[in-house]
Amino acid sequence: MNSSIQGCRWLNSVVVFVAILVTVAVPAQSQADEVAKPRHPRRQNLTVDDRVQTLSKALDLSETQRAEVKKVLEHQRELVRRMRDDQSPAVDYTSRLRAINNNTVQQIRALLNEGQKKKYAPAQPPKTEPSTPSPTVEDWLKTLTKP
Repeated sequence: MNSSIQGCRWLNSVVVFVAILVTVAVPAQSQADEVAKPRHPRRQNLTVDDRVQTLSKALDLSETQRAEVKKVLEHQRELVRRMRDDQSPAVDYTSRLRAINNNTVQQIRALLNEGQKKKYAPAQPPKTEPSTPSPTVEDWLKTLTKP
């Protein structure tokens, strides 16, 4: 009889352990899923033709300009693809991508007339401003103790 009581206690302990494990694991999994999902969906990757059409409409490009812009954008896409395929650990992805984009902007500007250059505003990466120092605990305490 004593062994059956111990067996029941052991079984109860296992059931409680499993219940705790499940209640802890399920929210952790859902939190991990939330972290994995981007907050803002990525912009749809536009094709080169889509980009040429957008620029053509905004800048009123001629047929010759459209063909040249398309070549420039195809070259940019190829350079970016090669860079992504490069498995070298020393690759500074951000600065290389920025250099490719800057070069592309310069090549497109060279194809435009003065009026089109004024309208051409390529997307720029957001500038990071220096962060302001966070308040310290002492600052927080000072605000609480002020009369």
